[in-house]
Order: sequence, then structure tokens, then C-alpha cells
Amino acid sequence: MASDLINADEVDRRFLWLTGTAEKLAKKSKLPHYRLPDGSLRFVWAELESLICRIPPAHPQPIFAIA
Repeated sequence: MASDLINADEVDRRFLWLTGTAEKLAKKSKLPHYRLPDGSLRFVWAELESLICRIPPAHPQPIFAIA
């Protein structure tokens, strides 16, 4: 499991968030996280990835319609 842990900066990069967003959300208990003995935060990517809402693509619209 230790190899699955990523830091807040990596979470921000993977989600394309502003730096510090993952840390702020974790402190507000909005993201699952782990606090290490030294006080730093770590995240398990699989736990975060499972929070992503997957929306299926809409059916493509025809370029033109025959009336």
C-alpha cells in the first residue's frame, strides 16, 4: 500500500487543480486521506479515482438533417 500513496501536489497535478486544492479539501474532510506521523498528508489514488463521476458521452448529433 505504501507505493500507492501520493502526496497532495501529485493529486493536484492529476486532477489539474490549482496547487493546494487537494490539501484544502482534505483538511475539510472532502477527500479521503491519511496523515503520516510527521503531519504530512497522503492519498490513495484508487480511492480518489473512485470518486470521479463517469458520464457517458452523448450520442453524436448529425451534421445535417434531411427534412
